[in-house]
Amino acid sequence: MSEQTKSYWLTSGFYTISERVSSLIFGFGGVYMLLRLLSKADFGVWALFLTVTAFIEVSRNALVQAALIKYITSAVEEEYRKILAASFFINGMLTFLNVFLLFVLGLFLSNLWDAPSLQPMLWLYICTNILLVPFSQCTFLQQANFDFQGIFWSNVVRQASLFAYIAYAFFTSYQLDLYGLVLVHLIGAAFGSVVAVFFSKNYWRLSLYIDWQWVSRLFHFGKYAFGSNLSVMLYKNIDRIMLGTLLSTASVAIYDLAIRINNLMEIPIAAAAAIVFPKSAKENATKGNAGVKLLYEQSVGGILALIVPAVIMVQLFPETIITILAGEEYLDTVEVLRFTVLIPLYIAFARQSGITFDSIGKPAVNLALALVGIVCNIILNYVLVKLIGVIGAAIGTLITLTVVFTLYQYLLYINIGAKPQNALKYIVPFYGKAYEVVKGRLFK
Repeated sequence: MSEQTKSYWLTSGFYTISERVSSLIFGFGGVYMLLRLLSKADFGVWALFLTVTAFIEVSRNALVQAALIKYITSAVEEEYRKILAASFFINGMLTFLNVFLLFVLGLFLSNLWDAPSLQPMLWLYICTNILLVPFSQCTFLQQANFDFQGIFWSNVVRQASLFAYIAYAFFTSYQLDLYGLVLVHLIGAAFGSVVAVFFSKNYWRLSLYIDWQWVSRLFHFGKYAFGSNLSVMLYKNIDRIMLGTLLSTASVAIYDLAIRINNLMEIPIAAAAAIVFPKSAKENATKGNAGVKLLYEQSVGGILALIVPAVIMVQLFPETIITILAGEEYLDTVEVLRFTVLIPLYIAFARQSGITFDSIGKPAVNLALALVGIVCNIILNYVLVKLIGVIGAAIGTLITLTVVFTLYQYLLYINIGAKPQNALKYIVPFYGKAYEVVKGRLFK
């Protein structure tokens, strides 16, 4: 491995992992306090609000991000300008559509989930959605240029604003409400956008006109990522959606706590995804399928090395973990957690599989498998939630992930020769390499 390659992985990894760790601190710290500040019903409404807004933000990421990174990493200067202008145009048009959807969904979902407070929350988020146009575009642009420093700081500023508001309410007698949370969420997006623009200013080289051929090209590439990512989001969140519809917002709160514990283990998965995608696209352009295969297997092995110990720890001490994080009032989450904690093991493979197919120019595969997953998850969750309640959502999701995992591994083998057992052989060596890196840093 060359010094330049080592520098890329170390620098990118430092900022990306730091960003995920800060998200963990602000996100889980905020949840810790909100679980004690809000009723179960209100916390369930907040969880459903975040689920809906995540769909909106993922739609933007999927349609704009993958296509921008795919083409801009190897573009010459003139094409760079055209690609950036076309990408910014698509981002703006998608935001306009999202504004309309949020207005309609506000009324519909508040009635579906019997949560009247959700309507004004989603309508206020329309302003946040508009502010996230520059935030997202700057973030994608920095990632395409292998620069992760600004991504870290802009996300820290955005998340710290909401965390500070929650902490103020927690340590004082201030009466926190859901609408106030959304308002501060908006303020954080404004601050984060300013920081993102500052750090990405050197990469902004826009064409003076829109090249419609590039708009079409980016859109047609991004539409597969758009469809697959939204489908993945839907089948990952169909459990919450159906719990809110079939049971109550309080049941959503119970399940959401288990999923948030899983999110701790998904930090290395998300960090690796941010780093691996631009690298995988470059590997495909220079080394072909052999380079992509090796990168896929090594990245999955490294991720598993990080999350397997955490999975074992949660399985051994679920009651203690729930009591510390949320209090005895949420001990009914324990049995759900025993099932949901297995989900990150599947996600480690699925996320890198999706990146691999994007990088080799076959995003339609991700869309097809996402659609299979969504159909499976809807059917299984509906049947199992009706039969056995909240835990049925966890079991249904695990069965769905098993089906999708099997299909992904078969298609990866057919396309690039990758095998899941090859990823496993990188787990133990990962610890040795990590030790050497830490030792070298501490005792150099």
